[in-house]
Amino acid sequence: MKGILNVLKPVGMTSHDVVNHIRKTYRLDKVGHTGTLDPGASGVLPICIGKATRVSSYVMDSTKTYRAEMTFGTATDSGDSYGNILETSEERPDKETFLSVLDRFIGEIEQVPPMTSAVKVGGQTLYKLARKGQEIERPKRKVTIYGISLVRFTKEKAVIDVTCSSGTYIRTLIADIGKECGTAAYMSFLIRTRVNCFCIEDAWPLEMLKEKANLEDCLCPIEQVFRDLEQITLTKTEIRRLLNGLAMPLKTKQKKDTLLLLFDQKREAVALGKTISSDSYKIFKNLSEVAETGRYESDS
Repeated sequence: MKGILNVLKPVGMTSHDVVNHIRKTYRLDKVGHTGTLDPGASGVLPICIGKATRVSSYVMDSTKTYRAEMTFGTATDSGDSYGNILETSEERPDKETFLSVLDRFIGEIEQVPPMTSAVKVGGQTLYKLARKGQEIERPKRKVTIYGISLVRFTKEKAVIDVTCSSGTYIRTLIADIGKECGTAAYMSFLIRTRVNCFCIEDAWPLEMLKEKANLEDCLCPIEQVFRDLEQITLTKTEIRRLLNGLAMPLKTKQKKDTLLLLFDQKREAVALGKTISSDSYKIFKNLSEVAETGRYESDS
């Protein structure tokens, strides 16, 4: 069994909880998530199964979309509703001011990871230090905000949709937006609505998965993740050459380190390729059992 399961993570479970649940329920060996989603948040959590675990880092680094609620007037040490109150403010932005501030956060920005995050600084995990009541200086990290749109606005709260790069902390974004508006703010609700090609409309709640007799019917094929890559169909001989470490020529020039999706004649995704020059490539990562074992006969 291999593929990617689009799970609708419920509030109260960690990403690891979901992985363990699926591993034990379906007695699977290779199961992995594609980036943590806070226990207090819900939404899309792609789970890689079998050989699909090899592409988990690619999915993890994909663009993500969130819907978040921010509450004005209070800041917490965690940036969400589970933290301790750091400050309060009587100031409230009007809608026009709020919209103008949102525009300032579009593009590449810098964030300081919250102490309650899983980021490691100097070999120490931040949230473990936070549990001990410790706080250390954290270096800023660059992330990209591709878009922010306002869904709803009241005097006390705002709901926004955010499309961003991997590594973005929405709670930090909200706290920074609040400061820019001249007030305090924290994230009072978060749901992830999209990761790569996986959207919330197609996500499976864990309770619904229990009703499925065959989990394979719910899996997305690995190649769906790489739908935007250039695709190359290979003969058995060409695949064997690649598996032996030889480079293959490209029909059209590409930038170096460009990923390619490689298919066999049966249109099964067998590997990811990566360009080593503008006109040649090698295998970057095997995606199939056959490609891993090299059981390819000649074309004749």
